[in-house]
Amino acid sequence: MEIEFNTASFKDFENVDGLDAWKRAGLFQNYLNYLDNNGRLNYRLISSSGCGPEMNILTKDHPKARKMVSFVS
Repeated sequence: MEIEFNTASFKDFENVDGLDAWKRAGLFQNYLNYLDNNGRLNYRLISSSGCGPEMNILTKDHPKARKMVSFVS
């Protein structure tokens, strides 16, 4: 099975036919690298302030942390 990274989501990597856990993990790492290289790795943000209703987030496109609203419950 081939996964199109430009339309995939994390759920697409839960149970890939014909791949064991190690091969799925490698495929998933390739997907994360694809997202990171294209500036789309939005599930993993670096916080310089901890978790709360407002957070200071570091991104590759801004040299300083930016204050953002957190919708994490």
